[in-house]
Amino acid sequence: MAIPAKPTLTTPPTAPVRGEDRASFATKANNYVVFIGTNVTDLTAAIDWQNAVFTAVESEAADAAQSVVDAAAQVGLAEDQVDLAAAQVGLAEDQAVLADAAAAAAVLTANAAAWVSGASYSVNDNAISGIDFGTYRAILTHTGVATDPSADSTNWVKIGFPVKASQAEAEAGTENTKFLTSLRTAQAVAALAAGIGNNVQTFTSSGTWTKPAGITWVLVEAVGAGGGGTNRTSDNTRSGGGGGAGVQRLFLASDLGATETVTIGAGGAGAPDGVNDSGVGGGATSFGAHINALGGGGLNQSTRGGGGELGGGISDPRGSGGYSSGGGARDDGGDGGSCILGGAGGGGAGGSSASGGGVSELGGDGGAGNATAGAAGTNGSAPGGGGGGSTNDGGGGNGGSGKMVVKSW
Repeated sequence: MAIPAKPTLTTPPTAPVRGEDRASFATKANNYVVFIGTNVTDLTAAIDWQNAVFTAVESEAADAAQSVVDAAAQVGLAEDQVDLAAAQVGLAEDQAVLADAAAAAAVLTANAAAWVSGASYSVNDNAISGIDFGTYRAILTHTGVATDPSADSTNWVKIGFPVKASQAEAEAGTENTKFLTSLRTAQAVAALAAGIGNNVQTFTSSGTWTKPAGITWVLVEAVGAGGGGTNRTSDNTRSGGGGGAGVQRLFLASDLGATETVTIGAGGAGAPDGVNDSGVGGGATSFGAHINALGGGGLNQSTRGGGGELGGGISDPRGSGGYSSGGGARDDGGDGGSCILGGAGGGGAGGSSASGGGVSELGGDGGAGNATAGAAGTNGSAPGGGGGGSTNDGGGGNGGSGKMVVKSW
């Protein structure tokens, strides 16, 4: 947008001075009044000119901003063209390699005739297999051999155009007789990268954890085994087993050994029928010397303390819940304790009725109690659920076994 010419302001006349310009006062005053009117016109023109200048500047600024955007787009286009050119160069290089290989193969396979069984061959003689029709070169002088070159690696080596590796061969990284294309190379690198830095190992039985390469953090989630439920030969009160403790801890990989021993706790056996007895406590689940998730208790009606570490004990009549584990219920007045991380407590029984097992968000649920004559309490679920108690001589339910999950990245 063009900027208009700057307007000219009228020069003001000499103003009259009272007491000094008696003879010319009227004339000067008249001239000054006329000037004031002219000055208003001049100022209006100046304001219009200033507005036009501002409008032009804004237009120029907008054009400049658009030019910057256009320039950035041109730069991006140029970068894309550079990338395309680089890709074309890489393709040309690959084609050149293949052309050289083809030329070399043509030279190597020249003058090759069909292989003849039992014929005499000298070192560097060429022959065409009658089985795979590939060209082979003799590496030993031999005669009277009836084995086709494709199956005779003692006397022959295959020559010709190189064979490409498959994706599976590239990712396995064990094939040493085939060449990799650019695609196969990228697939091999991606497969190797995927194996570094993300690893999950789950243990349901004791074993050894081996530290993966290239990790920084290790998260261990362990659950102790659940305790077994109690048994009563009559209809007196019996309680469920406590849930195994749930423990979750984060470690720096550098604080752990190259290997750590993993011990998975065995579920506690429920009390057998025919006796008035408590169940067996669940075994602890441990990760080296770093974590020891205690097993749940095998309880009777007077014992307190159910699940292991941070677990709820039993109360009268409901099993207490907790974050780490749940306690077994004392009788039919309430279910076993529920929890979030570890195993839940088993249900109790008393008289002719029984209560249900607790529920765990991430661990195993507790088994239900049973008051039916000759019927056992329900087993707790793995990992860490406490077994249900039994009255009327059915036998207590078994506790669920422990578990460990080790995540590293």
